[in-house]
Amino acid sequence: MPLPHFSNIRSHNELWEPIYQNLFEVNFILPLILQAENRDPVLMMENCKKVNLPLTPAIGNASQKFKFSDREFLLTPDKTSVEVNLEFNINQDDTNSVFVWNTLKRWYDLVWNSQTGETCYKKDIVGTIIVLQHDKKGVVIRRVVYNNSQIKEVGGFDLDWGSNGIFEGISANFIADYWDDVYFDNI
Repeated sequence: MPLPHFSNIRSHNELWEPIYQNLFEVNFILPLILQAENRDPVLMMENCKKVNLPLTPAIGNASQKFKFSDREFLLTPDKTSVEVNLEFNINQDDTNSVFVWNTLKRWYDLVWNSQTGETCYKKDIVGTIIVLQHDKKGVVIRRVVYNNSQIKEVGGFDLDWGSNGIFEGISANFIADYWDDVYFDNI
């Protein structure tokens, strides 16, 4: 067998493309209450700058002993829901509205409004988060749909007299009951 070299490594000599971390978009189907308020999911998509894809949770295991030997059995994951972290740019529009944070906070208020104590039913607070990963030509190579997504936490703001920087962004944690992971596999 010849030594590895550019001329005999298929992924190199056939000029296959690498996968880029920055070629993605995140689409939102907001809860119906937020849609009725005319919240703009496109602004959310345009300002989402980072998303994690925790799609392969650790599998639980159980041990069985017989005399001096051990056997391991794999089970299902300990948790079949998934937590997703999204990071957003923070800007204000011409009306001084911090539109991304306002939408995230309003979604959070549907779960629990800290000012009034109001809560909503689950059917009123779930949305859908769709992550599309694509290549340099825009062809979608993976689609992940987080179904029954609920907002769990919205990051806060730190104000500092000694800083002249801008807010680099804000994060929001969501929990989804289940997900669809669609990708190409030619085998």
